[in-house]
Amino acid sequence: MLSILHKQTAEERMQELLLIIKPFAEVGERHDQTQTVPVENIKALRKSGYTALPLEKKVGGQHISLSELISLQEAIATADGPTALCIGWHMGTMYQLATEKNWPATTYERIAKEVVENGSLLNTAATEKSTGSPTRGGVFTTVAKDLGSRWLLNGTKTFTTLAEELDYFLLLATVEESSQTGLFLVPKGTAGVDIEKNWDMMSMGTTGSHDLHLKDVSIPKEGLFECKQGLACPQHGFCIYQLATLESPNQPCKRLYNLPIHIHQTVLLEPFHSFHK
Repeated sequence: MLSILHKQTAEERMQELLLIIKPFAEVGERHDQTQTVPVENIKALRKSGYTALPLEKKVGGQHISLSELISLQEAIATADGPTALCIGWHMGTMYQLATEKNWPATTYERIAKEVVENGSLLNTAATEKSTGSPTRGGVFTTVAKDLGSRWLLNGTKTFTTLAEELDYFLLLATVEESSQTGLFLVPKGTAGVDIEKNWDMMSMGTTGSHDLHLKDVSIPKEGLFECKQGLACPQHGFCIYQLATLESPNQPCKRLYNLPIHIHQTVLLEPFHSFHK
């Protein structure tokens, strides 16, 4: 359908989104009673092309600004907070990817094509029980072993938001041979990947933030995107920095702190949320 992706102005996109999210509150309330992911909301966003909006125009996105992204997320959060949180992780990843362009070109084009055409979803699997949030500098206990032509991944990640609906996991792991941190792309359904459905929380209980287990997960050599000392969760703090320095260069703090509280909770303070999860 891609209804929102074909809109050419921010105003048109907002009006289209407001139509899409009309049933979100009712759907979210129903799932809140059963503590299940509001999959109907997620599917509606995927079908509309919403998940591709931050990508560059040359790959089929609209390359929307961060301020527009925040406004769209605010609208979703007003209807259903957990839906906004779930989709917000993916949206932040796409925005950063389009801005920093730090993935291999062929991989970026392939994944972007899937996001545009199929609404594919990605999220970073970073948090671990023994270290908490990666923003605090803990060394990942999830390990990647270099086998020459492939990588072998073993470990467990906690709080993998929207785990069962994701098409790809962006996994942060310690490279055994160098002790550096690597960012790996792990497709859904890869042998050895298991989702433990153990998310049982009073707040944000419908985000499906289950544990992700990896046992002898083998991926191609090109599945490693970045590798360096101290690499943190890709989108942690990125949107806050961009919003403060790029969107309102004259009064960044005023722009940041005047955002509605549910936007702080579902978009800007998610790294803090992950630390406590």
